[in-house]
Amino acid sequence: MGALGIISESLRLPFRIGKLGSFLALFLIIPSSLIFVCNVFVLKPRFLDLFLKSSYLRNSVKETLQYDEFASVIRDDVRVIVGEEAVFILAGHIVSMLATVATIYASAVTYSSKKPTFKDLILRMVSIWKRPLITYLWIILFKLGYLFFLVLLIGFLAMIADQDSALLLALAIFTTLCGLLCYLYLVVVWNLGLVISVVEEGYQGLTALGKAGQFIKGRKLQGFVLSILVTVATVAMSWILGLLMNNVKNGEATYLAIAVVRMDFSCLMTLYSTIVYTVFYCVCKESQGEEIEAQGTSGYSLITSKAHVDATLP
Repeated sequence: MGALGIISESLRLPFRIGKLGSFLALFLIIPSSLIFVCNVFVLKPRFLDLFLKSSYLRNSVKETLQYDEFASVIRDDVRVIVGEEAVFILAGHIVSMLATVATIYASAVTYSSKKPTFKDLILRMVSIWKRPLITYLWIILFKLGYLFFLVLLIGFLAMIADQDSALLLALAIFTTLCGLLCYLYLVVVWNLGLVISVVEEGYQGLTALGKAGQFIKGRKLQGFVLSILVTVATVAMSWILGLLMNNVKNGEATYLAIAVVRMDFSCLMTLYSTIVYTVFYCVCKESQGEEIEAQGTSGYSLITSKAHVDATLP
């Protein structure tokens, strides 16, 4: 199965998952929307208050009691805002991770021509949650490290350019393009590592990511093409959605509704990309004649049709 075949199969798979697929979509969309709306209503007044206090601070005379009081209050407000935003970000990541892990399991089971049940899903999540959590944290760490590396590299290139705007622009474009291409490939490894930590026993964190890197040897180009197709589809659909919604009448409530719809679309694309990488994993396993080890409540592995069966067995 080629890249387009995997994309096509991933479009059909949610319909095969059935009601459980709809539940997973709602499980991600509803909490994410509530978190987003709560974030807006909680932090917006704090940001407005912080802006006003900052204006007062600029108009105050330095090294006076009033200036010190405003500065102290602003520091306290910033700490509160950072703390509250951290809580919202953490809650969003927890919901996203749970939905992603559940989608991986449901997709792997469905691809193996089995029917996943809600009971199997819950039991599987309870039994394996530590493995994908550790892998998920490593992926976040690698993403932050990669971003930090790109920032350092761009800063170093800016020093080399030495105020030559044309050279700086050329280096920035070249670095951004190379960084984006490398990121698209790393996304494949990271997502496959997460799939492996859910489906296969004994793999988590660096071991899962390491196996993912070894797993796609010979299929790097196919994985890279899949990453590009998913990214282009997400950006294109988001752009089209933005154009359609720009014709809606302005208003604070309207802008909030548009932001929620866009975020819900992003959630659906996240689930779809998860299905794509799960199907890609299953296709790679099939091509190697190996088992797909997504286990249900019975404890038996769900194996592909190409897995070896001993003909001497009764």
